Amino acid sequence: MLPASLPLTLRAPNPPALFLGREKEREQLRVAFARGPVTLVSGEHGVGKTATVLQVLRESFSEVPVVFASFGGLPDGVAPDRELVRIVAAAASVTQIAWASVLRVRESLPEVLLDMAERARLWLVLDGVTADPLLRDLMSVVSRYARESRWIVTGEGFCESRFVPGQSLRLGPMPDDQLETLAHGSAARSLDLGRAVEASRGNPGALLRAIASGAEPDVAIVDPMLSAMRALADRNAATVLAWLDEHAEEALRDGYARNLYAVLSLRRHEPELGRWWMRCSAEVGDLAALPHGAAQHASLKDALVLLEAFFSGGDLDRSLRDAEALVARAEAEGAPRIAGEAKTIAVQCLVMKGELARALALVESIATEDDELACLRDGSASTVLALMHRRDEAHARLERVRAGAVRLPFRAQNPILFRAADTLYQLGLLEEAHDVLSQLMSGDRARSLSFHHLGPILLLQLRIAIDRGALRDVAALEERLAPFAREGTLQHPFAGSSRVFARVWAGSFDGIGEEVSDSLQAAREGDLLEAQSSAAMAAIEVALARGTDLGVTLRDPLVLSLRNGAPASPLLEETLRRARLRLGEHVPSPPPAVRSIEHEIVARLADAEAHVLRGAWHEATTASRAAVQHASRWGYASREAHARSTLTFLLLAQGRREEAAQQVGRLRESAERMGSARFVREAELLAYLSQPAASMLQLVAWARDEAPAPIVARCARRLLGAPAGPDAVERALFDAIVGHLGKVAHLAPGSLPSWGIADVDRSVVLDDGSRISFESKPLLWRLLEVLWDHGGEASKEELVREGWAQPDYHPLRDDNRLHVTIRKLRGLLMDGQPPARILTRDEGYALGGTPVRVR
Repeated sequence: MLPASLPLTLRAPNPPALFLGREKEREQLRVAFARGPVTLVSGEHGVGKTATVLQVLRESFSEVPVVFASFGGLPDGVAPDRELVRIVAAAASVTQIAWASVLRVRESLPEVLLDMAERARLWLVLDGVTADPLLRDLMSVVSRYARESRWIVTGEGFCESRFVPGQSLRLGPMPDDQLETLAHGSAARSLDLGRAVEASRGNPGALLRAIASGAEPDVAIVDPMLSAMRALADRNAATVLAWLDEHAEEALRDGYARNLYAVLSLRRHEPELGRWWMRCSAEVGDLAALPHGAAQHASLKDALVLLEAFFSGGDLDRSLRDAEALVARAEAEGAPRIAGEAKTIAVQCLVMKGELARALALVESIATEDDELACLRDGSASTVLALMHRRDEAHARLERVRAGAVRLPFRAQNPILFRAADTLYQLGLLEEAHDVLSQLMSGDRARSLSFHHLGPILLLQLRIAIDRGALRDVAALEERLAPFAREGTLQHPFAGSSRVFARVWAGSFDGIGEEVSDSLQAAREGDLLEAQSSAAMAAIEVALARGTDLGVTLRDPLVLSLRNGAPASPLLEETLRRARLRLGEHVPSPPPAVRSIEHEIVARLADAEAHVLRGAWHEATTASRAAVQHASRWGYASREAHARSTLTFLLLAQGRREEAAQQVGRLRESAERMGSARFVREAELLAYLSQPAASMLQLVAWARDEAPAPIVARCARRLLGAPAGPDAVERALFDAIVGHLGKVAHLAPGSLPSWGIADVDRSVVLDDGSRISFESKPLLWRLLEVLWDHGGEASKEELVREGWAQPDYHPLRDDNRLHVTIRKLRGLLMDGQPPARILTRDEGYALGGTPVRVR
């Protein structure tokens, strides 16, 4: 009799023959499958959930028998709970089920299913499952108690992870380049695949369905409005124009500007369609396509869109002139709404130019009974007030915005929500600002955002992520921002300085000098005061972290102009004070002023460094502790890690090791959560120095490695006896630490140890940080001591007499023994060929490289 076989309907099918991309998601699934019993995979229909799961199972878990059950489109009358029991029972070779008792006590179903799956060690893929109470109960039970089984659930609606923390993955759209490869590999005949890729909107299922149909793909496969637009594109201009006049505003409002732009680009030279081509070009940021002087001849609505487009292009002077002209024109034509919106754009221009008082006067001049314009006015006013540090007034305006925005239509809220997020950011309320932006970038809201709205939103998301220490998110945000931050846009100089800041906090210094130069150049060309201040601060922060080129940075033409002429931001002035203190200048403390949250943090750090120069260690510790507390309270994780590292160095400089050890644990935890290799390395050094009997041997490896934390290399070299660097604050700090720990070596100027010998635990550390114990090798250790005690080179006679403690040396008796022992020593030290650590000399042997001995 043949053994029972698993039904074909329950066997996992092969993944598609042509499977592309999803490398990051596949790695996440590999980890999730191996780590826990439950994995939830969600995403819209056709995005590739099932294919990705099957690909990972085939690639990494091919030896596991997988049960595959589809819950999509169950026949009428088939209950999902009964079907699930039947599937698991069939897979577990359970032939008889007491349906009456199982279904009568429905609460016991999770236990019944779990027991069957555990006994059979099943891997189950439950595909196309809808949100159901049974599923939630089952996953909750399985996640807590399953050990042998794995449950992989796919569906469109799953995003919950409260019962499976860390085990949920939502698949988003695929990149266009991967969709194009998929289209070319799947199409049986020549089609306009570029249009199909664009229309699929990142959905490989929609793309493959269009190709399989054999029809010429529409610009929008799934959207009837744009399908109609594509059909009209081949007709005469009058027909297309009639359709546009009726539907285009709606299409633009709903976020289809890029689609219309693609269609109209085929007929861009037809004068009848010029107005809509101009509108779409403005919406997608194609400023080069806009004719010179177009705004003068456009309708008021079109002129406003053009004004927004040129503002997003970063031409503030032109935008300010155009805004003033549009205000006058709109008021003359009786269009107060257009006039008010133009004024809010002029306000943004003035803010970027640093003219806050003028910006506030202009925004307060907007008198209106229009609810939407009133919210936009109050949102703009709240941002200006926040920048002027009038916090109470900014909060009051923000509350008016929030109360009014909820009464507005869905899409009318978008620019108002952004102004609210910007105000929250300026007030230092990072979490609240992050939540508002997340709301803006979700679902239909994100699709309806135009080019000149998306750029500022993505940039603000990036800046908040850097401040909050979400450094693992930075690369993805930079990639999304890139199309909106190309050269010649308002976001370009800000994106450059933000990238520099992210790399400083993460510890990615390789090639950062070029990034700094590019950022400063972009800020010079953009002529935006806020962008210039941001670029200057980023450049100074890099110089402070690397310990090099600080004087050169302060002499940069842009930095000099901000120091001597233009009204630099208070935060930049505080950063400049820190730089001057590092150069040894006793800069007087600035008079008390109302500060922003970030300004307060940096000011406290500058105060701490000023106290270090005066030798006032207690006051320095108090100031740095205040910086830590302030940064922690307001969620500035990157600044907090920096301040906590400074605080710990100060505690070690005073010999307060126990307190330092407490700070190190928090720094390490924060650094790992942020994904900062820099602060992880700084925590490692500080933890090492906090040990009561640190041997200092590890310093040898750190002294040679500038990445990812240059301050660690500088501190290690100073503790090994190297001369102090040019940074006056660090010089005082490191000298104080040396005073408590004691110098462990005296290095020649410019030299770095290539390996080290530690007496405290009879060990050697190599230049890669690996440690070799000699505790059980007393003779080999003694030979190392003899070589060192004789200035790094000893004769055979000296080695034999002192190593073996015998009164005389005879070559016939001792040379072979010495040769064998030296060979063992080289083997233990992993010396290569030719040897680099134990060298052969005519009369004996010598220590090679630049060793250092830690007594």
